[in-house]
Amino acid sequence: PGRNKVAGELLDLNYQIYKKKMIENVVKDANVYGLTFFGDGATVKKLPLINILVSSVYLPVGCLAIVDCSGHLQADGKKDAAYISELFIPHITELETAVPSCTDLVIFDGASNVQKAGLLLEAKFPHLSVIHGAEHVISLFYSDVFHLREFKLLKTTNRLIYRYFGSGAMHSPYAIFSKHTKDHNSGRSIGLIRASDTRMGGHVISMLRTLRLKDSLISTISSASFLQGKFKIDKKIIDLLKLDTTWEYMAKFVRAVFPMLIVLRLADQKDPVMDKLYFYVRRMDKTLEISKVLLDELAECSLGQSWRFLNSISDDGVSFNDQDSVNSSHDHSDSSTDDSDNSTISASLGQKVVNIWKKRREKLVSDFAIAGWLLSPIPDVFEDSSSNMDGEHRLAVDRLLKKMMGAGLADDSDELASIMNTFWFEYEQFKSKSGPFDRAYIWNPNNQDLILGRSHLWHKTNSYFHTKVFGKFACRVCSKIVGMGSAERNWSAVKHLKTEKRAHLSPEAVQKQATIFGASCMADAALERLKAQSLTSEPYKFWDEKDFDSQFDLFAAKEPIKKPPRFLKCYFEDWEQEHVKKKDDVSEAKFLHKYGGLEFQDIDNGRLLKIDDTEMWFTRKKWCVSAVPVDGEAEPWWLGSECPLYDCLAMYYSKHPEKNVKVVLRKNQATDGPFLVNVSHETEKEQTTSPKKTSPKKRKHLSPNKIRKMPPAPKRLNTSDDLSPCGGCGAQVGPVHKCDKCGCHMHPFCGRTIGEEGYGSSVRCKECDSKSSVS
Repeated sequence: PGRNKVAGELLDLNYQIYKKKMIENVVKDANVYGLTFFGDGATVKKLPLINILVSSVYLPVGCLAIVDCSGHLQADGKKDAAYISELFIPHITELETAVPSCTDLVIFDGASNVQKAGLLLEAKFPHLSVIHGAEHVISLFYSDVFHLREFKLLKTTNRLIYRYFGSGAMHSPYAIFSKHTKDHNSGRSIGLIRASDTRMGGHVISMLRTLRLKDSLISTISSASFLQGKFKIDKKIIDLLKLDTTWEYMAKFVRAVFPMLIVLRLADQKDPVMDKLYFYVRRMDKTLEISKVLLDELAECSLGQSWRFLNSISDDGVSFNDQDSVNSSHDHSDSSTDDSDNSTISASLGQKVVNIWKKRREKLVSDFAIAGWLLSPIPDVFEDSSSNMDGEHRLAVDRLLKKMMGAGLADDSDELASIMNTFWFEYEQFKSKSGPFDRAYIWNPNNQDLILGRSHLWHKTNSYFHTKVFGKFACRVCSKIVGMGSAERNWSAVKHLKTEKRAHLSPEAVQKQATIFGASCMADAALERLKAQSLTSEPYKFWDEKDFDSQFDLFAAKEPIKKPPRFLKCYFEDWEQEHVKKKDDVSEAKFLHKYGGLEFQDIDNGRLLKIDDTEMWFTRKKWCVSAVPVDGEAEPWWLGSECPLYDCLAMYYSKHPEKNVKVVLRKNQATDGPFLVNVSHETEKEQTTSPKKTSPKKRKHLSPNKIRKMPPAPKRLNTSDDLSPCGGCGAQVGPVHKCDKCGCHMHPFCGRTIGEEGYGSSVRCKECDSKSSVS
């Protein structure tokens, strides 16, 4: 087809097919989970645009329209609240015609016109609620924080680091830094991140990357090539980077505001996370209280002489134009600081940050967020809400429950009273795990919905059909997103299509192409996300300060790293029988992999030996391990089914579990395990109480040529209680090998082995063997 047909008829057909499928996915189970509407305004190539999007469980983002406001503005109109609400009403009405009262939530940013538009929608549809997008609230919090002098200095420092070593504007420092990042990251080049005021949390995210590349930066400024170069870099900046206090300053600040980065991530995921939002808000409260002292120390640090010269550097001198940003068409009056408390001027730095947080916090703590926190079955959130719920939280749930399920009922009606009382009765059953929730399997830690943090699906399975009110309300609340990042991301798709060369692309064509292009990108991302989820069996991870501390040596606790255990099959395996007489590199490598580096005690003399992990001996046409004592020469220990090495290894690692070696035994060996351990303990006791007692005869250090003289008998110690005369030679021997006829103890070389040779095999004594042959 020609380009006109592709851009016209075929584009219309493709869009109509996708939109039909999109609407089907949107209304699917909308009566169970409800819907969320959100939108944003932007100016792209001089065009004032507003997008209208919808979110459901089965379709995280669906673009319903991209509206060109030019015609309205040309007719002396304004992008005020009434105009914006009128754009949303037809779409909400259309979907509620298919599924009555399915719209529960509308999300806008903090601009006054869209927030007022939300209130108009709430008046038109009393059952829906309007909240602030979580990522916008966090962005405003970070913006306010970076207006403080101490953190403004930190922002300037980070920008200077990026200008010199990350932007590429200074070729030589950038090239030297790139080399050192590869050296410190296993050959992978990791660069600094450009911070921008227009990116939500961009400065904090940039500082996290800078902290990660601290060692690379220190190596760069300490390298000979950098020191010998004549670069136009202020020496004071280099001296500042060499100070440990600089990195401590940056790390403590990022640590103090770290929980909000997690909320920013949650808001950007497009996943239903309403049940986790208030949990992280509470965690931020605790973190700031702990960090107040740290922040106050930073205020004193910033007054030092090494930081003073940064005051003279204009912030404009280190700023970068953010070409990737989209100019918002909204008046973000919410970002003003008119309502700030004048008392913060004289407050300490830690208290100033707390005051800023309290000002922004109320926009995050909506009735939806509190209800999701109380209804979450995820273990961490469930425990937190059970321990900290108070009357204000219950009132928030009452308001939301009345709005969603009793908007058309009188305040004193019996129907509303029945809904409220039934809900709280079923809620108490949920919290006490009684009634319909008294089923152990639904709370099992291996429940996939709990592992992946899918509270809405858990309620659909375990409470929706078992309760009258609670399950329906929980599905509606826990299935909601908390941010409108997809509306911002939608403009990226628009900009990808409406370029300089296609600036005259009509809004209708932009809407169709952006919808199809964005859907393709989301489908690819969804596949990657599902692939990652299918490979995980770890419970839903709630990041906290310990997780942050573990990433940086400054705060990390010096705990030993737990290595996975080494599993040792302590017997002569079938593959060893095949390779023990093959003199080749593959056979040697297989034996070294199994035995190399293992330790054991010679049960004849108590010496500690370690098996060489680099080489073995091949003598007598078979492989032998090279056992090296602490103070002596290496000696060969032969491998085979009668080898005493396995007894020594089993006893040693049974006594030393801290060595992290798990011994695997066969069934016939497992019954003899306690006997070997008891023998070892009693032998040690005898050696400590009777030091002058004659020790067993020591094995001489054998050369490879003398290994043939080594007796094939297994080496074994026994206690006097378990010893009895051998049915062949009469010497004392333990119960490892017995005659299958008379049951007497036997040495394996004093009789005839019955069946497969090996540890614990039956050995028939000569007397019983002769009787059997006569009969």
